Amino acid sequence: MNMYKCFLDLGVWPAHAVVKVDDTGVGIDEGVAAGCWTVGVALSGNEAGLTPSELAAQSPDQRSEVCSFCRPERTRSPLHHRHSRRSAPRH
Repeated sequence: MNMYKCFLDLGVWPAHAVVKVDDTGVGIDEGVAAGCWTVGVALSGNEAGLTPSELAAQSPDQRSEVCSFCRPERTRSPLHHRHSRRSAPRH
């Protein structure tokens, strides 16, 4: 979805006052290109492809391997913040 359409729909402006959180390289690039503060989240949804219970069942080494694959740094654009939850999720 076009970020500027989102801004209009939500009534938010300027773009640098918006925080976009995403777990995909495309989504991160979109937020940075639009001028938003952009937060990249690893170990969730799209790139990791793990449910919370599947992630919780993994050993620390397995989670580290998944995290290295899903790192938001792989995107072309610089992030404002990187978050990688390396421990098992809490319920």
